[in-house]
Formats: sequence, C-alpha cells, structure tokens
Amino acid sequence: MQVGKYIRTEEINRKSSLSKIGNRYFLGKHHSLETRKRLSEGRKGRFVGEKHPNWKGGIAHLPYSVNWTKTLKRSIRERDKYICRLCGEQQEEISFDVHHIDYDKKNCNPNNLITLCDSCHTKTNYNREKWELYFTNLIS
Repeated sequence: MQVGKYIRTEEINRKSSLSKIGNRYFLGKHHSLETRKRLSEGRKGRFVGEKHPNWKGGIAHLPYSVNWTKTLKRSIRERDKYICRLCGEQQEEISFDVHHIDYDKKNCNPNNLITLCDSCHTKTNYNREKWELYFTNLIS
C-alpha cells in the first residue's frame, strides 16, 4: 500500500496494526460497581455547559429561521456544485452541511451560506472570527 511518498510493506502494516491494539489486559473484564460510581462522579460537571471552553451562552439551543428549509439547503449545495468550499471534497451519499458564515441561525441570506463537509464544518466551530473573515473573503 502506498502512503504519502513511500510504499509501506505488509510487515510495516502488520506492526502498525498491532501497535494500535493497545493494552488488552482489561479485555473481557468489568469494573466493580464501586469503581463505576467513582468514575461517574469524577466526570460529572466537567466541560459541560458554561464550564466548556466553547460555551457561547446557550446559542446552540436557539431556533433556526422559518426560512431554513430543505429546499434552501439543497439550493446552496447545488450553487456550490456539491463541493465542500473549504477542502474541495465532492459530496457523495451523505449530504454536506450548509454553514452560516456569520454564525447567525436567523440570517438565511444565500450570501451568508456555504457548503461544507462534516469534517470542515466541525473545524469552523473553533476560532469563529477567523472563519467568518475567511469565508466572507471567499464569497466576495
């Protein structure tokens, strides 16, 4: 198999697969009820809601505009030729996302919407100011 600029041998592929298996010591075993409770308590409240570094005041729960329809999203994908505007990947079976450039769910102006694959759409949730500027320049 070729990866990058060199060809990987079957031996290298086998060793790579084995290295990813990890520690199999715990395979088939289970934590005690006490341990499960302790692990659960340790996870409670960490990085949830306001404590999460990406918290934006609960805006994810705001409703979309009544103009946010399947027809609108389909027209944006069609306009963008079913290609992710960030990485250039071609849409196949799974429909790509339609992203609001200004992150305002109420603004359904076609100039504010862009087609992104799932991977690229996930990336745009960080450094929002950077992405807003990038996509604004891309569209104009």
